[in-house]
Amino acid sequence: MVVRDLSVVKPEVAEYFADSLICGYSSLISINKIYGDLRSSFRVGKETVSSLFDRAEETYFAFLVEIFDKSLRRRRMNPKKLYVIDTGYVRVRGCEYSISKAMENAVFLELKRRGVGDIYYWKEYGKRDGREVDFVVARNFSPLELIQVTYAEDKVERREVEALKKAREELKAKRCTVVTWDYEGEEDGIKFVPLWRWLLE
Repeated sequence: MVVRDLSVVKPEVAEYFADSLICGYSSLISINKIYGDLRSSFRVGKETVSSLFDRAEETYFAFLVEIFDKSLRRRRMNPKKLYVIDTGYVRVRGCEYSISKAMENAVFLELKRRGVGDIYYWKEYGKRDGREVDFVVARNFSPLELIQVTYAEDKVERREVEALKKAREELKAKRCTVVTWDYEGEEDGIKFVPLWRWLLE
């Protein structure tokens, strides 16, 4: 079905492209990276790869999330965060499965379903290995909520909390949530909510 939906290219190219997206779920991705991978095995142009990304989004197979930045140029230049419609594909296609990535993908899909607003990710500006927040929910570039997703059962790593605090300070967001596996609590205005409970809200 996926290959049919990406029928702008030969089936073997579509399959390779689809697998690249599936295996790259909940990660940063760029057209240039996928183009380089495809070109090493097939004769394909960059415009074709761009069309494949468009087709993947049009058919709701994959979703690309931009960095939160009011500069259109920086939004376009920075890598996108990739999510897929069904993480079941990950195991079927033999990709590495990660509970934390599957959780993040599930949170994204639920945010889309709820229609909460525009969805972005945040990364500390000007730092290659800067702090990052999984989701910025915004309307008209006004942040409504920051959401971090982490596989935590009884303790959340400080770097996850510090990233939220830094983003909250910069973006002036009022709500901050950490979606965990099983940990629940509150600290400095940040709510920690287990995934199952968050999905039922």
